[in-house]
Amino acid sequence: MKLGHLENFQIELETQSPIFIGSGRMLTKKDYIFDKKNGIIHMVDFSRFINYLKKRSLLEAYEHYMLDPSQRNMIFFLSNHHVRMEDYCQFTAYSIHAGEVMYHEKFRGVSTFIKGPDGNPYIPGSSLKGVLRTAIAAKLIENGCFEGIVNGMEEAAQNFYDRTRYMSTESNKLSEEIFHKLDIPFSQEHNHEGNQESEARQDDDDNLSNNEILKDFMRGIQISDSQPISCERLTICGKYDIRPDGSEEVISTYRECLMPNTRVSFSLTLDHTILKEVGIDIEFIKHALKSFYKKQHESFKRYFSHLPDAIKNEDLDWSEKIPVILGGGSGYVSKTLIYPLVKDRERAVKLSGTILSKQFSGHAHERDLTRFKVSPHMFKATKFNNQYYEMGKCTISIKSVV
Repeated sequence: MKLGHLENFQIELETQSPIFIGSGRMLTKKDYIFDKKNGIIHMVDFSRFINYLKKRSLLEAYEHYMLDPSQRNMIFFLSNHHVRMEDYCQFTAYSIHAGEVMYHEKFRGVSTFIKGPDGNPYIPGSSLKGVLRTAIAAKLIENGCFEGIVNGMEEAAQNFYDRTRYMSTESNKLSEEIFHKLDIPFSQEHNHEGNQESEARQDDDDNLSNNEILKDFMRGIQISDSQPISCERLTICGKYDIRPDGSEEVISTYRECLMPNTRVSFSLTLDHTILKEVGIDIEFIKHALKSFYKKQHESFKRYFSHLPDAIKNEDLDWSEKIPVILGGGSGYVSKTLIYPLVKDRERAVKLSGTILSKQFSGHAHERDLTRFKVSPHMFKATKFNNQYYEMGKCTISIKSVV
């Protein structure tokens, strides 16, 4: 539906594998109830739980339990104080299937999925917009000349200072070259003469930030958050890193994930007064998404020839549904532009390996090119119902709102 310069679309997303969008919160065994016998994890609502403990005169016992490092599993505390399973509903927020952690002895903590004020999980529009931004950048790179930036990245990659600032200058240069295409000046009245020098400097910084925002054509693309998703669609999934030879490393990291075959929708709005300046419309976006996914397959995924069949066998001929990789734990390649940016694949692998070896020493990334022929040399996978999945894979369809 078109309203003047604005055009509205609906995005339908379906998860093809477990998806994780983190809330930033990590729960330990003292924060949830792991009922291993029934394969259920009960997530505690602590305000209600404290009220329950008060009524049962168990607050002091609970304090001793929390301070005792030998007491780890909350279900033992509850059973030792005769709290019945039927009472759990009085102080739990929701309950989910334990998933594969049923079979893992090293299960300790779980990273939770982001949730809204109503307590239900959702997918932020910013997460999906990040997918579009990377794909659009990769498409625009195809016809551009970025050799100077690549040379600068190769030089800077050798100089590691700290993880937060490493390669930041080169990353900002690339972002400016790709996205800052709008020539819209930012104007603001001069500061009063009485302003302090520090305030003036702060205003200059703010003006620079506002200028960057105004010049970025991605502000012409707006995506809503998804509608709330039922907690019944959550499960717990582990982390499996698979090498090109098929050997795997099981990481004791567990995440609250959306199950495969979860469907959600978003609203997408395109502002054509902005996007026409750079020649972007809905067909360009669709093509960019398909092209970026295909590039990931050609430059990265196909070099893992011993992946489980459930991951390896996929159809790359799409019609309406477009595959994308979304969320946390889905891997370096899905969120970076090295392979589209560096046309020579061997050179791209070498650069990627150098960057990763500086950031994560001790993981053999310096041998990505010579030994593994791919960088990074770990494919990010997970399991659900005892089947392997590529982490974060979804399909989306984009339709005009009538």
